[in-house]
Amino acid sequence: MKVGTFFSGIGSPEQALLNLGIKHEFEFACDIDKFARETYLKNFDCKNMYNDITALDMKDLSYVDLLVFGFPCQAFSMAGKRGGFEDTRGTLFYDALRYLKVHKPRYFIAENVKGLLSHDSGRTFQTIIDCLASTINTQMTLMPFDNLGYHIHYKVLNTKDFGIPQNRERIFIVGIRDDSDNNFRFPKEIPLKLKLKDLLQINLDDKYYLSKKQITKLIDRIKVDINNVKVPTCLDVYNKKLVKNKSICLTEPHHNNLRLVMPEIITHSLYPRSGNPNKGGTGHLSKSDGTTYCLDTGNAQAIELIRLNDVKLTATKRKNETPKEINEFLKKHKNTTIKKIAKYLNIPKTQAEHYFRTDKSRCIPNVNDWEKLKTLLKFNDKYDKQVCEIEKKAYTFESSTRLYSENGLSATLQTTENTMYKSENKIRRLTPIECERLQGFPDNHTEGVSDTQRYRQCGNSITVNVMEAILKNLLNGHS
Repeated sequence: MKVGTFFSGIGSPEQALLNLGIKHEFEFACDIDKFARETYLKNFDCKNMYNDITALDMKDLSYVDLLVFGFPCQAFSMAGKRGGFEDTRGTLFYDALRYLKVHKPRYFIAENVKGLLSHDSGRTFQTIIDCLASTINTQMTLMPFDNLGYHIHYKVLNTKDFGIPQNRERIFIVGIRDDSDNNFRFPKEIPLKLKLKDLLQINLDDKYYLSKKQITKLIDRIKVDINNVKVPTCLDVYNKKLVKNKSICLTEPHHNNLRLVMPEIITHSLYPRSGNPNKGGTGHLSKSDGTTYCLDTGNAQAIELIRLNDVKLTATKRKNETPKEINEFLKKHKNTTIKKIAKYLNIPKTQAEHYFRTDKSRCIPNVNDWEKLKTLLKFNDKYDKQVCEIEKKAYTFESSTRLYSENGLSATLQTTENTMYKSENKIRRLTPIECERLQGFPDNHTEGVSDTQRYRQCGNSITVNVMEAILKNLLNGHS
């Protein structure tokens, strides 16, 4: 079997084929990232390696039986106007489509983020299907005249359902040429037996663990000292100092979403249902092997979320809305320099400047500054009600910091490994080898480039185990 890949990354389909023992030849691969090409060529042999799909004349490429590509998600500027091939011009999907149109491989597999289904209100995905399908999930459908006539199967699959403890949802589109047997079915989910901790390394370099100083920065995302009222800092949290009877004053719009931290660390899990199963309900807060936020894992292994308690504080806040017309009003009456205004108010110039902005960085003066500005700039009381009427109220502030436990799933790997895990009473990030394991690659598959590039390559890759399961069903009978 001859195989080619676009947006090849570090070779997930290639690794899957090797694992399955299916005889194959890698005809070509293509990736714009030179470090990804470096990693690919260290692990696999292919006849031709290309770097820019947009520059390829597809007629010059050889025929393959199987084409695999994970393309970037882009909106189609003409989507919905004509339908079919021409709607995709100017996108990277168009370039993969050029190969399909010229060579018509027997099979193809395309992968993307789950959000492709809803991207541009669903028009992006519809345009893709319009280009490719004669049938969709075995159902006949009416398509534009210039579609490629493939039997299309698509489904969202999650890495955690294929033997690896990572919560990673991706959509897979499988195309089967119209002269081939269309008996493909997506692989069934298998029970997950592993937890994240089963894939973790031991005796790590200190660089993967957070120092006390780094923990301080992680937890203490926002320090606030308004009206000389001390709000708990991360050091309070780290030293487990309790905070009691605190109150703060919220007088400016950008404080409305203020997030604070509290000392006690708790664990809980979230199910997208209602009620507490521990109290007879159907499940919002549940046992510690629940799921991550907004993703339903059913009865499978799930992410254990470790987070700081929310805190309830009494705050003073404006009663009325503060529209940008107030800032426009101030700007209109600004008859002197920001420097003089800041000096008069005894505040930093940068703070004074925000009073006269009308964009997202605008800021409404507190009551005292407002009264002083009225005297200095000599304007009327048109907006006194909006600025000066204040009420006291109890607010709940959520913790801004989330940590994850090694006793459940990994969160979805990103191109930078900034997700933090609590392991053996320490906080750390994953290592590149652990990321390789969470994507189904052998240890040190990405070795030879910097850690930054290794994280990027793993985060961009298709999970090998998922690809292996798809290929096994698609190529049943090949060996």
